[in-house]
Amino acid sequence: LGVALSDPNADRIIFWDDSAGVHAYLTAGTGLTITGTTITAADVQSGTPSDVTASRALNTSYQNASTTRYLHINVAVTHSGTATSFQLGSATAPTDVVSFFQNTAGASTHSSTHSVLVPPQWYYRLQGTTLVTNGWWEMTF
Repeated sequence: LGVALSDPNADRIIFWDDSAGVHAYLTAGTGLTITGTTITAADVQSGTPSDVTASRALNTSYQNASTTRYLHINVAVTHSGTATSFQLGSATAPTDVVSFFQNTAGASTHSSTHSVLVPPQWYYRLQGTTLVTNGWWEMTF
């Protein structure tokens, strides 16, 4: 390289910093690690989906408390007779319908699974009446 660099006392990557006109060391940022000669990127998910079925209720608003991460929700339901919707919004009582489900003509019950992404700090709720929640899973990413 023709440059004199000092020992950084850690694994680093040498790069050309064009704005400074010199070679410099890169530091592995958040989610990156250097082990030997390998760079590894961490998974962007913050874990596995959590089953929150027991702690969720119909017609109740919840908030994605994260200021930076989206919340991925999967809800499996069985409903009969009436329309049901999954609602999102920036207000405490969300009204924007993002998923709508209703029985087909003549059907007594209908089962379905719905997937919704909730932006950081937004509220969400499952709105309906004659509905059984078979499972509710949440995961931030």
